[in-house]
Amino acid sequence: MTAARCYPRSVPLSHRVRLAAVLFAAFWLLSNAAVRNARADSDPSAVMPPSLVGADSFRTFNSDFNRLRYNVVPAGLMAADEPGDAAPPANNTSPPPADNQSLGKAPEDNSQWFLRGETVLLKEGQWEMDYGFEYTWFEQKLPVAATPLVERYRQREWFVPTALRYGLTDNLQPYVNIPWGGTESDLSDFNQEQGVSKFGLGDISAGLTYLCPEKYCGNTNMVVGLGFSAPTGIAPFSIDPINASLGSGFWQSTVNVNFITAVDPAVWFWGVGYTHEFAAEHVGQEFQPGEILFYQFGVGYAINDCITLSSTFRGQFQGEWKANGTTLPGSSLEPFTLRFAATSTVWTNQICEPFVQLGLDSDAPQVDFGILWTHRF
Repeated sequence: MTAARCYPRSVPLSHRVRLAAVLFAAFWLLSNAAVRNARADSDPSAVMPPSLVGADSFRTFNSDFNRLRYNVVPAGLMAADEPGDAAPPANNTSPPPADNQSLGKAPEDNSQWFLRGETVLLKEGQWEMDYGFEYTWFEQKLPVAATPLVERYRQREWFVPTALRYGLTDNLQPYVNIPWGGTESDLSDFNQEQGVSKFGLGDISAGLTYLCPEKYCGNTNMVVGLGFSAPTGIAPFSIDPINASLGSGFWQSTVNVNFITAVDPAVWFWGVGYTHEFAAEHVGQEFQPGEILFYQFGVGYAINDCITLSSTFRGQFQGEWKANGTTLPGSSLEPFTLRFAATSTVWTNQICEPFVQLGLDSDAPQVDFGILWTHRF
């Protein structure tokens, strides 16, 4: 009779998983017991109740994490000079910054730098200087009396617009403008052409700009300006048929008020003003220019932290002139212009602004373009 062979019975998968879990738990308990015994041998105070074994592991992990996060070494882990002496606590125990706390220095708001000549942007003790190049072209066609001919009058001006501004206080800013350059005028028809050119200073102007405190104006800034202009440039009066001028020929006083509202990323502005020109004698006659009312409005749009695109509409109305007390008919002027500019922060204290200004009627120069550099100190 053949003896039956006994094969080991196959163990179900669920029983295998349970057995592996029991073995892992036993190994984990034995390992922690060995760790506790080692701590008890070195430091009796390190003995912990069995119920806190898991908590001890969690606290050890948190201590390591916080030590790496705050760069703080716990006093118990620092080497003591003598047995039983604890190391002094670390000084760098300050908590991390709050979530709403700013880190680093916020970038400067440059969205209103395109209005640096209209408002107060300098802090007390700061000053800035403008320089650059500007070209103006003006043309008129004049009928010749008793003939079908038309004369063409052209005037070209190229200037270096130099200006200085100083922050007397955070709300008060004096300024001075000293333009200088050259001009050329010519008069021509089908029979002849004549021209003249001059070089020198333009009219020097100066004044004060005051920014009203925010508590009186709310979210809209109100800026008041007072200024004057001296007739240092060559006047546009001559006994010759043609003359090249670099100035107006009259002392001027000006008052204006501007309003500025920032709606990020746009800045809206508008304003009005009044200019009075004092009577002066030229070529043997006393001239009294008409009163001037001017206004402007526009918008600047910051496309990023460095570049602001702006457009400005300017208009003015000047009443009729008088010569020796007699009104000169048809001498009133009403020029309109539209200016486009791109104001860019090149370096921290350096601004570059290319611009173009278009005349919208025959009383205004047809085109005026150039580039301005502003350096802040």
